[in-house]
Amino acid sequence: MTTHEGPNLNSNGAPFLSTIRHLRLLLSGMMARVLGSRFRFVVPAATVLIWKLMVAVYLVARFGGFHAFATPQMRGSGIGIGDPFYLFVGLDSYHYMQIAQSGYTDLQSFAYFPGYPAVIRLFYLITNDIYLSAAIPAFVFGILFVPVFQSVAEKYMDRESSIRCTLVASFFPMVFFFTSIAYSESLFVFLSLLFWFEYLSHRIARANVVLAAVSLTRPFGVLLAVPLIIELILKRQLRDLAYLAIPFFAILGWLVYGLVSTGYWLAFRVAEVSFWNEASWFTGWAIPFLGGEAPRAFGFSGLASFAVVISGYLVYLTLQEDWRLGTLSFVMYASIILFAGTPDFSYMRYFSFIFPIWLLAGKVKPWGLVAIYCVFMSVSSMITWYAFASGLWVG
Repeated sequence: MTTHEGPNLNSNGAPFLSTIRHLRLLLSGMMARVLGSRFRFVVPAATVLIWKLMVAVYLVARFGGFHAFATPQMRGSGIGIGDPFYLFVGLDSYHYMQIAQSGYTDLQSFAYFPGYPAVIRLFYLITNDIYLSAAIPAFVFGILFVPVFQSVAEKYMDRESSIRCTLVASFFPMVFFFTSIAYSESLFVFLSLLFWFEYLSHRIARANVVLAAVSLTRPFGVLLAVPLIIELILKRQLRDLAYLAIPFFAILGWLVYGLVSTGYWLAFRVAEVSFWNEASWFTGWAIPFLGGEAPRAFGFSGLASFAVVISGYLVYLTLQEDWRLGTLSFVMYASIILFAGTPDFSYMRYFSFIFPIWLLAGKVKPWGLVAIYCVFMSVSSMITWYAFASGLWVG
């Protein structure tokens, strides 16, 4: 007696399912090997480097190619035609380059801290090419910060999560773009993360040496000292407080130099307010409006207000992770709102470099979601860089 059996779906699908299973095992094995070695720091950094180079090459091609490269400004002035390094400079870049070549010649120049111009000057003495000297170190530090960020992330989460976290932070357009061009952000974020890594590793003397450097790179750098000071006092490690003399005298020297040169103790702040009419969200929008006056800022932006609210919420979340991260995030966030210029111009950029908020991205588990995010942000980063090269303000 024979019986009729239905189609054997398992046998038909077995080869396909087996292939998928083997592929997953292979990928899991590769991931395990990567996570178990120092090569894990290479993967995110190499990914960011490759994409930055691809974007740069693509934009050079969009603007005429390597031999006929010219942005709209270059065509208008007739200067630098055929030099692709002009892709990396614009707006504030020229102020840093001028300081590197000629020093602080007027009050306006004091709006720019000396850390990045000093690096440019060092390269300029070697290359004798000011554009190359501005672009190369900024781009290099824009890659070096990636493994340092990953090292800091590993202090708070497992290795796989730290890689996801690093990619999410690195591909955000404001971070990706401003760590690619001749601005001080790449040096600032690299030094900030290096300080935090040394701080968490309890190497207080070395941390303070780095703190001196980051404090001379951007005005927010000195705020990194706040959680360090609080913790040393709470733990009664008063001897370690003496190391704060290193960044203290570095900043004091900078302020004294400004005083001698301009007659103002806070020459950098006077320069910001005098020449750019800087008006923060608090002093330019909220206070005048609530007092019955018209806001002094250049205009009202819903996007800037959205950034204030969302960034504030992320700062609150960092406080739930680690009081030191939360303290640093809060003082930086508050300083931006109280002092850091017109919201329409720079808030998204400033908030993006409060590095503790990116550590929250380690909670994103699906790799597929991270991949979609990176692809979307890659396109946004490319558009941002194209706009900058076209002479538009991008924050």
